[in-house]
Amino acid sequence: MVSTGTTLISPFSETAVEDVTALMPTDSTTSTTDPQAEQEARIAATKARKDAKSTKQRTRLDTKRNAQRLRKDERKAERRARGSLRPRLKVDLLIEQVGSVPTEVVKVTNRDDVNVVLTRIETLQGATDGTDLTTPEFTLGPGKSYSLVSGLPTGNVTSVEFRWKSDLACDDSVDGQGYRLRAAFSRDAKNYGFIVRCGRAR
Repeated sequence: MVSTGTTLISPFSETAVEDVTALMPTDSTTSTTDPQAEQEARIAATKARKDAKSTKQRTRLDTKRNAQRLRKDERKAERRARGSLRPRLKVDLLIEQVGSVPTEVVKVTNRDDVNVVLTRIETLQGATDGTDLTTPEFTLGPGKSYSLVSGLPTGNVTSVEFRWKSDLACDDSVDGQGYRLRAAFSRDAKNYGFIVRCGRAR
């Protein structure tokens, strides 16, 4: 006979083992966690949150840039498709001295957000003179400027100026004198004239 508390269990009972096991006190099991594993898990979680935040910021920035690029491309396409829109140019006539030599400078600035091609420069009155502008120097990017100079020996073409006329056009004896510049969005597109008169020179 096995004594367990106040209960007697016969060793010849068919359920002796089960009965004894049921009456035995059970040991409480406590789970032990590795502190180093906990720290590594916290570090990994923090890194994951930072990575997710950084990815979200990059995605938001890329989306904004793509939207800006798309709007710019749409404006370009619309401007090219609508041939009735003129290039936006600022044209000034400047009276300048190069050493002791007076010159007249037609200064052109592209105020558009696409390239503009300068195609011809000519005077308004008097003798018929003019020069076609065909080389790559006469393609102005957005915000770029170029100078067309009269009064100096001709033929000098650089990235910033073209000396196209050796004499001056502005003469008090010729009413309405000045310069006409022609420009377009491309070589094969419609040309537009831009006029600046001598009386407005500065």
